[in-house]
Amino acid sequence: MRNRFTKGSMLHELVHLPFHQIVLRKLRAASEIAGEKYYYGPHNRQYFLFFKPPAGTTLKKTAVVYFHGGGWQFGSPEMFRMKGQILAQLGYPVIMPSYRRIPLFNYIHMREDLNLCTAKAQSVLKQNYKHVQNWAFGGMSAGGNLAAHLVFNQQVLHNLPINQDQISGLYLFSAPLNLDLMEPSPVLRFYAGTRGSELFQQANPYNYITGNEPFPVLCIHSTHDGLVNYDSTRSFVQKLQADKVAFHTIEEGTHLLPGLWPLPDSPLRPLFLDWLERVDGKVF
Repeated sequence: MRNRFTKGSMLHELVHLPFHQIVLRKLRAASEIAGEKYYYGPHNRQYFLFFKPPAGTTLKKTAVVYFHGGGWQFGSPEMFRMKGQILAQLGYPVIMPSYRRIPLFNYIHMREDLNLCTAKAQSVLKQNYKHVQNWAFGGMSAGGNLAAHLVFNQQVLHNLPINQDQISGLYLFSAPLNLDLMEPSPVLRFYAGTRGSELFQQANPYNYITGNEPFPVLCIHSTHDGLVNYDSTRSFVQKLQADKVAFHTIEEGTHLLPGLWPLPDSPLRPLFLDWLERVDGKVF
C-alpha cells in the first residue's frame, strides 16, 4: 500500500503547495505589467485580469486565455499574474479569468461564467486590438477543465461571439479531462454531482469530443499526479485527432510540476512557448 505522504498521494501534493506558491511569487518582480480588472457579472468572483503587451512589443495574432487552477474552489488570477505578465511581454494580449466556486456553485454556474466571460473578453479585446481575432485557451488543473469545456462544447460555442475557426489552440496542464477516471471526492461531487448523474455527464469534457476539432491541443501531465489521475488525460488524448495533439508526459512528476513552466530553467517553458508561437503562426 502506498504511503499517504509519498509522491503520487494527495497529502504529498498539499504539503508541497506552499513551496510551489513561494517559487512562483519570486517571479512577480520580473515585470511591471499590471493587469486591468474587468467584471463580467455581479458576483465578486465574476471578473478577469487583462494584460496588455508593453508599448513597442510586436503584437501577436492570438489572444491567450489562462484559467487558474485550485480545485474549482481556491486560487485567483492575482496569484498567478506572473504567467500573464510573461506572455504579455512576448506580445500576447492575455485574459486571466476568475469564476464562481464550489461549494456554493457548481459546473452549471461555472458554465454560465465561461459564456459571460468570453463575451466580455471578446468586447474588451476588440476595443483594444481590433486585428487580434484568434484565441488560445487553456489553464492549469481545474482551469484546464473549464478551458476544455469552452472549446469542445460546440452547441454552446455557437451562441458565443467566437467560433471554433477562431480558436488557434488549446493547452491543458494537469487537467481533469475525463471525470469518469477521477477518484471519488467531496470536491468532485460539489463540482459535478453524483457519478452517473446528468450533471456529472455535462461536467465531463471528455463527452464533448467529436474527433473533428480543427485546432491543435497541448497536454502536459505527470505520471505521479496525486490530485488528478494521469489516465484522465491519457484517455482524453486518445479520443482526439492524434496528428494535432501533443501529449507531454512528465515521468515521476507531480500535479504541481507543469504549473512551474514560467521558471527560466524549466524545460516546460520553451516547450509551451514554442508551441504557442507555432499556434500563433498556425504552423500545424
